[in-house]
Amino acid sequence: MKSALVSVVADTALGWAGVALSGRGIRYATLFHRNRPGAEGELAAFGASPDASDSRSTEIEALLEGYAGDASASLDDYPVDLP
Repeated sequence: MKSALVSVVADTALGWAGVALSGRGIRYATLFHRNRPGAEGELAAFGASPDASDSRSTEIEALLEGYAGDASASLDDYPVDLP
């Protein structure tokens, strides 16, 4: 059985970005949509749903905002879970 994926999206300087998180890290990422529904829809296509209670949400939002606004920020600093 597949583990549940949690979607986290953030409004960044370059547009809406988001990730789908498994229990191990980032499973999918979507970058720079014009609106929140676009980013959420792409993540939902991979089976992710929002969960505001996920303790990683704030950290991921800050990471995405930093990635879009600062050339030194990197998504590589967060665990990745590739199937």
